[in-house]
Order: sequence, then C-alpha cells, then structure tokens
Amino acid sequence: MGKLRRFCSRATQWLSFDHDPTGDGDADNTQVKLKLQRCTILHYTPFKATWDWLVLLLVVYTAIYTPFAVAFLLREKDGHFGGYDDPMHFIDLLVDIMFLIDILINFRTTYVDENLGEVVSSPKKIAMHYLRGWFVIDAVAAIPFDLLQFAIKTDEVMYEFPDYLQAEVCVHLNGKLLDNSGVFQSATEGCRRALCMKFKTTHTAPGDVLVHRGDVIMGLYFIARGSIEITDRDGATGILSANDVFGENICRFPVAGRSNYDVKSVTYCDLHLISREDLNTIFVIYQEFRDDFKENLELTFDLRDNIEDTIASSPVHSGQGTY
Repeated sequence: MGKLRRFCSRATQWLSFDHDPTGDGDADNTQVKLKLQRCTILHYTPFKATWDWLVLLLVVYTAIYTPFAVAFLLREKDGHFGGYDDPMHFIDLLVDIMFLIDILINFRTTYVDENLGEVVSSPKKIAMHYLRGWFVIDAVAAIPFDLLQFAIKTDEVMYEFPDYLQAEVCVHLNGKLLDNSGVFQSATEGCRRALCMKFKTTHTAPGDVLVHRGDVIMGLYFIARGSIEITDRDGATGILSANDVFGENICRFPVAGRSNYDVKSVTYCDLHLISREDLNTIFVIYQEFRDDFKENLELTFDLRDNIEDTIASSPVHSGQGTY
C-alpha cells in the first residue's frame, strides 16, 4: 500500500496538479499551490512538456500525410485500394481527437504574465489569454476538413439566392468544366447557363463508393479532380482521372440502364453529375445542342451492362421522345 501511495503521489506530481518546480517546498510555493483551481495544469511540468512534444509530432504527421493523401493514391492491398476500413482513417480520427483535447488542456494551463513576471492560474484569465492568442489557429487545425466538406451542401446554400444570382454562381462553379469538355463547345450562352444550373457537384473521400454494380445509372459523371477505380467481378478494370467521363451514353438508349461495375474513389475527388432527366429537358429547349452533343459525346468508360432489361423512362423523357 505504501508503494501504491508513493506511485499515485508521483503520478499526480507529474500531471502538475500540485507540482513544486523548485523542490524546496517552502511557504511561498505552498501559497502558489493553494491558489490553483481544480484540474489546473502548470505550464512548466513534465506532463505539459511531454504533451507539447506529442502535439508537435502530430502536427508534423498532419503536415506530411495530408498533402500526400490528397495528391497520391492510398495504400494498395490485395489489388484493391484502402477505404474506410483502412487503419489510416482511424489514425486520422485519433489525431483529430488529440487536437481537440489539446484545446481543452490549453484552457486549463497556466501562463506567465510578461508584464508582471508572475504565473497566472486564474481559469478566467487563462481562458481569455488563450482566446486572444493561439485559440483560433488551434481550432482551425482541429477541424476535420474531410468531414466538413460533406456537411456543406452547395445546393442548400444556393437555394436561398435569387434565380439570377444562382445562375451566375453556377456558371462560375461549372464554367470551367464546360470550357474543358469538347462536348459542350457548341452550346450557346443561354444553353451554358441552363447546363450549369443542372450540374450537381459532389466531393468524395478515398474509399467512397459512387456506383454499385446493379445500380441504375443516374447520368453522366465528369471528373474535375482526383482518381476513381472501376471494378467488376474479376477485379480492377481501370483507373479514371481528371477530365474523364463515365456513366452511360444517354443518346443511344431511350431509358436508363444498370451498372455492370463498381465505382470507388481512390483519392479525394471532385465530380460533376448531370442526370438523364435534366439533360433531356435541356435537349427539348436547345435542340441544336442536342444534335451536337449526340455527335461529340465520348465516354471514357461506359458503365452500362449488356442485359436488355432497362428501367422505365421518366415522365420528362417519355413525354418528349428519345434522343
């Protein structure tokens, strides 16, 4: 029992809750200790020094790994690329949690008042000092941006804008796609604005499945950034990247088909999707563009299966004929 008490005493001292940095144990230091609030951490203790080194290592890890994960393919294993079952996703989650804990610790860590040369242990003063200092930087660093991007939906934000402003924003967001893709070169200004309004932008993380085998093919996908992997029953079939187009050629088939492949993100990706229904609506209004689109469309990869069974056409499509 004596050894256990000594161990607990040493552990408490290391955690700095009643640590005497000088080891003298004189009356002045006793007065300092008596002023400490519960769970206040002294900034000069072994615990805080060790914690700061740990956080520094996590910052270095984040600075190196995050750009690598965004720019290159994730670890390949057994012919397939890692997804959310990859250990690196759990490590990233642990790092985010550690950064949040660091913020809480900084709210309870003493500091030295540079003007008075005294250790400040008041929780209120500590909090105000931290809020005026490193809090904003620490808070931004602790945000898991790969999750934040999915929480912000462009369509929901755009819904609050007037129609003319929505069109301008959509042209700004999707105009580059139309400029880089030959299939849209013949579109008039009005047609371009209509197309931009119909495109849906989606962001995916490594391992996200965009299309499952057997899913109805919703339309055409244009890859703006990143890489995706296409697989069938036998394994990987191909890797698509920026400026590639996949889906099905809606000009050849009057109704939607089913996918014969699985489509999964390999890296962080930005994709633009336009549905069959939306594209057919534009074809009805801009018939000259329909003809040019049918002639110039080149799919990098056609997901459609070879089965004759297809999905019933939508009211918009069936009411206007086939293209």
